[in-house]
Amino acid sequence: MKTNWKAQLVNLKTQHQKALVIGLGLSGTEAIQFLLNQGVHVVAYDDQQREEFIHRSPYADTLTTLQSKGCVVLFGEDQLQFLDALSEIGLVIVSPGVNPDSWHLQKLRDLDVPVINDLELGLSILQVPSIMVTGTNGKTTTVHLLHAMFHKDEKECALVGNVGHSVLSYFGSEKEEKLEAIVAEASSYQLDYFKEYVPQIAVFLNLTTDHLERHGTMEEYFAAKASLFLRQTEDDISIINIDDPWGQKLELDVTSTVYTVSTADKATGAQIKYDRASGEDSILLHNGEEYDLTQVKLLGLHNRYNIACAILAARLAGVSRDAVHKELPVFAPVPYRLEEVPAESGIIINDSKSTTLASTVAALAAVAETYPQKKITLLIGGRAKKGDSSSLTDALKSYSKNIKEVIAFGASRDYFSDAATPAGVDVHSADLLQDALVKAKSSLENDEIVLFSPGAASFDEFLNYVKRGEFFYNFWQ
Repeated sequence: MKTNWKAQLVNLKTQHQKALVIGLGLSGTEAIQFLLNQGVHVVAYDDQQREEFIHRSPYADTLTTLQSKGCVVLFGEDQLQFLDALSEIGLVIVSPGVNPDSWHLQKLRDLDVPVINDLELGLSILQVPSIMVTGTNGKTTTVHLLHAMFHKDEKECALVGNVGHSVLSYFGSEKEEKLEAIVAEASSYQLDYFKEYVPQIAVFLNLTTDHLERHGTMEEYFAAKASLFLRQTEDDISIINIDDPWGQKLELDVTSTVYTVSTADKATGAQIKYDRASGEDSILLHNGEEYDLTQVKLLGLHNRYNIACAILAARLAGVSRDAVHKELPVFAPVPYRLEEVPAESGIIINDSKSTTLASTVAALAAVAETYPQKKITLLIGGRAKKGDSSSLTDALKSYSKNIKEVIAFGASRDYFSDAATPAGVDVHSADLLQDALVKAKSSLENDEIVLFSPGAASFDEFLNYVKRGEFFYNFWQ
């Protein structure tokens, strides 16, 4: 039997228990606000030191406001108070960035306290039909396109999850009663904490090496993603990219109604028909509907998979064919995802969202195939994630005729230089992104391309990929 989370919240009040929120980013602060609005007493905790949080976190002011409303806030230096507070805790809401093996959660498991995250809690209580999208790359583009299709059809739809919007923020808002659908981007970190919730439609895009510092192995990473689909029944829908090897494995394991996506005609949901040489560019659905993509602004084959999954999910969820047709040519790339930057000369492309080698490989292929006659300077670097770099070497070899130079920067510049050198391309190194940009600009010709697709985390220089993308954009203005 599924947990009645509304009843759980009522029980907290009647039994004079408190809720504990661990992690004070967006998810945590939204959860605190929601709980306070429900009349629940809240204790909040973050491993950071108080002074560090105040000076570095964008949520410091928000937290001050929540404290004034009665929330008790504890930090890393308050561990004894944290442990003392556990006897009064009846529910824990944990932020995605908190590792399930962390000391706090080990302690809470010993106490048998229910643990949930804000996404599952919100989806469970709202009980609005949902589409959840997961995968390593392409999630954000797919959910934004889906959301836009719903709105083009004049349907009230919430966009939530790993895109900077908490589903809990919809409670008590004017939009709550009008909601017809929820589109959620779900990361493996969020799915780590999902126990019961089942979406009406779940979408699997792909799986490539990422987050191994948390999951340990690709098998464990896959298991986190797959768990969402394995809870579905035949009454639910799974959309799976079976051109991805992990998608093929997932298809064999699920019991839901499956619609597959592929470039081959074996697809049971959506076939991608894409050939740059001939100009063929469309999506053919299982029901015979075909959608022309020749005017679409999203570059590359990898985005055709995102588009195919979005179209299929939208149509299965009841979005009209006309709305889908109308949205496709006007939908613009999401910021920092192969986004063209205005500049005095050259073609400047900002793909700061690229935090994996797979996303950089996809970006390079998309740009090289879209502009086959133009030379590309690839800026790659930051803090590399655990994994094999051979895919980057192979991609640079494949497109070596398109490459003017590769500039590796940041903390892992040697790692990227070592991966690029065997490809036989011109490789340079720079300490910081600023240095790499100066070098790229100094030799840029008017008909050339600068592709900024870091393929790594931003934390060696920037708070996140958004700040990194803003820095790149501002350099060219």
